[in-house]
Amino acid sequence: MAKKRFLRVLPNPWTNIDENGTPNGFVLWDPAIVPPRERKMIGATISKADLVVPEVSETVRGMKYTLRQARHQNEITYETEPVLIEDTSYHRAEISQGNLIAADAETAAQCGIVDSFEEPLEHIAKLRELAIEQFKLANLDPPDVVEAKTATPPAPVEAPSSLG
Repeated sequence: MAKKRFLRVLPNPWTNIDENGTPNGFVLWDPAIVPPRERKMIGATISKADLVVPEVSETVRGMKYTLRQARHQNEITYETEPVLIEDTSYHRAEISQGNLIAADAETAAQCGIVDSFEEPLEHIAKLRELAIEQFKLANLDPPDVVEAKTATPPAPVEAPSSLG
């Protein structure tokens, strides 16, 4: 039996920004591992869901028909610590496309990212700037973009001491 391999990743909240300026990108687990109906996100959870538009349904001859699905404004909380996921072609593709971020050089190498690997928090900061720029170009009067909500604050980066 082959030994299972794993990948260390961080979610990329900046793959989508909603009409309110809130980052809400996410990736579901590989459907071969977690059934899609479970809607389990990698490194992210829905922490709040406000009803924006209620469901509209009609009952005809005892059968209920949904005419319009309910719509919610979701608030997603993102992990800032790496998440361990199984190494599958689905997960590798999500990393290669930038929907998940390789948290270490080994994971990046497993996904074919060798020369362009950079520290994940720096990479996410660059993706944030690019996403905000694209969001502003795509919207005539865009709202201010808010920061992604994180479950744990990122660790501060300490400057190296120049004192001996």
